[in-house]
Amino acid sequence: MNNNFGFYISNLHVTGLTSKPAKLTFEKGFNVISGLSDTGKSYVFACINYMLGGSNPPKAIPEAIGYSNILLEIKTYTGQTFTLSRNMQGGTFKLKEVEIDMFQTQGTARELKSQHVNGSKDNISSFLLQLSGYDEKYVRINKNNAKREISYRDIARLTLIDEERIITEKSPVYSSGQFNQQIQEQSILEILLTGKDAKELEQVEEAKIYHSRIKGKLEFVDSLIKDLSEKILILEKEKTNEKQKQLQAKIEKLSLVLQESSVQLETLTKEKKQLYNSISELDSKNILHEELRSRFVLLQEHYNSDIKRLAFITEGEDYFSQLTTIKCPLCGGDMDKGHYDCIIEEDKKSSSVIDSIQKEIDKIKIKLSDLESTLAQLNSDKSKRDNELISLKRQYQIVQSEIQNNIEPIKSSTKEEIDALLIELSLIKEQELYKTQLANYYGQRNQLEIELARKPKVGEQSDGIKYTILQGLCDTIKVILTNWKYPNVATVNFNTDYSIFDFVINQKNRNAHGKGIRAITYSAFVIGLMDYCVSNNLAHPRNIIIDSPLTTYHGKEQGELEEISRDMQDAFFKDLADTLDDRQIIILDNKEPREELKSKINYIHFTNEKTRGRQGFFPL
Repeated sequence: MNNNFGFYISNLHVTGLTSKPAKLTFEKGFNVISGLSDTGKSYVFACINYMLGGSNPPKAIPEAIGYSNILLEIKTYTGQTFTLSRNMQGGTFKLKEVEIDMFQTQGTARELKSQHVNGSKDNISSFLLQLSGYDEKYVRINKNNAKREISYRDIARLTLIDEERIITEKSPVYSSGQFNQQIQEQSILEILLTGKDAKELEQVEEAKIYHSRIKGKLEFVDSLIKDLSEKILILEKEKTNEKQKQLQAKIEKLSLVLQESSVQLETLTKEKKQLYNSISELDSKNILHEELRSRFVLLQEHYNSDIKRLAFITEGEDYFSQLTTIKCPLCGGDMDKGHYDCIIEEDKKSSSVIDSIQKEIDKIKIKLSDLESTLAQLNSDKSKRDNELISLKRQYQIVQSEIQNNIEPIKSSTKEEIDALLIELSLIKEQELYKTQLANYYGQRNQLEIELARKPKVGEQSDGIKYTILQGLCDTIKVILTNWKYPNVATVNFNTDYSIFDFVINQKNRNAHGKGIRAITYSAFVIGLMDYCVSNNLAHPRNIIIDSPLTTYHGKEQGELEEISRDMQDAFFKDLADTLDDRQIIILDNKEPREELKSKINYIHFTNEKTRGRQGFFPL
């Protein structure tokens, strides 16, 4: 079973600057506060109701003089502890996630507004709704499916039952007692019993708005019908069938021209592309040729330079051989036989060097000859490419001119002419479309006439509360009443009549009984509703506070008291003493359980005596 929903009240303190705090401690399960009238039971109820978002503070009573603030500690069934503080004069709440005794010394308070605000989380209602599992639920508020966000006070009417309301003759579901609230009170019960809210319901219009809207649509459709009828009449006068045939023939003829020009354009475009690629290829070869030629010219210059240098050396040797000197040209000394031999030796060496130089010159001349042949071939190839380039570029210009000056203009003008003819043809063909649209508009007009003649629809809940669910609640109530020894419980059913909307016991409406029975059956309803929600894992605050379910409130009426039998009272206390700790029930009543039960429950007794036990809620 899921215990994530709900909370229980654990401590209530009423404090004042100069007064001793009035304190009560509650527990999960069953709690009873008993005592005579004027001991503070109803004041305790009023404090709890006020701290759970009620707008009215507890009434001013003599015992409360000097008290100014109320603190309420609540705990979730998952282990969180919160303390709420509020001034008894009204205003906002202060919230801390601390125990009640630590409220003044620990943590930072969060301020919560006292009124529910749509879309806001900074209010007491949203805080308690979130704890209870009703976050972002919507309530249906009228027959047209208008809706609003749920407030915790909507739920509180089914969990906080005071001594006046518990004896009402009206349905417990209609807790406000106001006729114009009954739709939303049924919607609240549906949320509790099914988890389904009114968020997805489609809101419908008021009758006047509905009829005005339909008449506006009719006027608009009539204007469309008039315009289309005039267009159709004009087209029919122009002998559109004959004109349509002429236009189609022209379009077919032009389409052939367009097709032919497209084929020509495609062929010429391919040719143009091929010419462009050939021109680009020849240009690339010329660039390469120029680069090679530059290098070969440099090499040619280098060879010529080498030949001149070597020739200069050999010519110098010829000049030196023709000179006659007295002195030895080698050592500078006088010529003698030894010097003559030296000269002969040097002549032989010089002759060997000259031969080597001549051979080198011959080799260079051979290379130079090859290089000049290569240059000549390069120049010849370039000349051929230049001629070919001139021819290719001329062809390219011819193709380009043909495309730009002939093919493309023909294709473009033909296409424009076809487009114009197609537009003209489409206008003619629109006559059939106009007729189809006109028929649709007449159909819409007929439907609008039908809608205008009938009454506007009234918003209904998509499914409402299925009777099987209401009967499931009744079965739970029957078990409770049986446990409480309600006399002769044979059947418990639900009367879904809008004006009654209450459960029926033994074929007798609940409001047909006296005050005592109405009080006990009202208690069975709110406790049964909580048990049903818990058993079916539905959201619920999981706390119930009831004031005087066994001692009926008479107000100013005088007369005989309507008592619940002692057997029923004992059975009531005995059954509730077994309340599980995943929910909380607090009963405030003049009656008290038998002694053997008091130790099993959280029992608090106000004696109304100064010398015995606890006199009342407020300390002496």
